[in-house]
Amino acid sequence: MTDLEGKWQYQSFRPEPIALSVGVAKPPFEAWSSVGDVTIDAGSKSGTLTFSPPPIAITLALTLTVTDGDPESVSISAVGALPNGAPFTNTLHGWLVPLDPSKPIATDNPAVIRGSIVQTSAAATPKFTTGFFVIKRV
Repeated sequence: MTDLEGKWQYQSFRPEPIALSVGVAKPPFEAWSSVGDVTIDAGSKSGTLTFSPPPIAITLALTLTVTDGDPESVSISAVGALPNGAPFTNTLHGWLVPLDPSKPIATDNPAVIRGSIVQTSAAATPKFTTGFFVIKRV
């Protein structure tokens, strides 16, 4: 399995909510989160995701499970609290794939984690809001 230990950068995206509510056939996507800093600990089973303002400062504890395959899959639980103390949780599932999918993973085409995210707490945006994310090594 790939060693994920180290520093990464995170960002998530979601369909633009107003376009969805009025039935736009191909809704545009918008940034759901600001860019976050990910640190994955030795063993690739835990880490943190930290967002600095704007819009809010928050650190989420990450629990990771990497599963062998082609491609390898990565399941992530992200748990923390909003500044007001409300619980904030997300479940992510992604795959370790090349930055440029038309080429194999190599030094000049590193692996990234791409996948889907679902918010599993009611705080901040409605529970079960979904989108996609990208985590790339820095």
